[in-house]
Amino acid sequence: MAPFGCSPTPPATRFVWSSDLCTDVPRRGRPSRLREAARGRRKGVDVSLVVLEPWSEADLKLLRQINTPPMRKHTGGPETDEQLLVRHRRYLAFPVAGTGCMFSIRLPTSGRPIGSVGYAERGWRGEQVYEMGWNVLPDFQGQGYATAAVAAAVRHAAASGRLRWLHAYPSVDNPASNALCRRIGFGLVGECDFELPRGQHLRSNEWRLDLPRLTATDRPAKRDQ
Repeated sequence: MAPFGCSPTPPATRFVWSSDLCTDVPRRGRPSRLREAARGRRKGVDVSLVVLEPWSEADLKLLRQINTPPMRKHTGGPETDEQLLVRHRRYLAFPVAGTGCMFSIRLPTSGRPIGSVGYAERGWRGEQVYEMGWNVLPDFQGQGYATAAVAAAVRHAAASGRLRWLHAYPSVDNPASNALCRRIGFGLVGECDFELPRGQHLRSNEWRLDLPRLTATDRPAKRDQ
């Protein structure tokens, strides 16, 4: 998995993707349900494999499922319950503060939560960028769910139109997450020492995606509600 670190879609705006991805955003609060009903064009990713739901109070249970030694192997190990609650509150506050969007990844038929994905604003090398992270529970890894969720979240980040660069910082020892970055279309900048929220440093690969350069068919077209 990759460390987390979205600017919400602008309020009172509906974005309709050329691939029929629609995000209805209420005038206040968190964005409503994000659903992809068609095959995504970017890199042939089928984003219909998952549904993304805005992070809610109920997702604390999911966060605890993610907070295990195997799941946190590449991100500094499990957090204490206090640290986990701080993370949960931060995720809930992202859209309200206008600094990010966090989602639970769910199966489209059952609605079962199987992981998390999101992006948030941070300072990096003297400029503001988006940082993206994701997790998928062990029983659902290797089945395309992470790729589908990250592809959908990338589109959501592009829809905000606020920042140019979307970054990801998977550990150099995490081949699956590095391969996912390449598959989605991130470009490898190089290795870096990435500081985790708890002050730990992780030897990471820095990947970035130029959001404004997404193809016209991948970019959203605005329409009034």
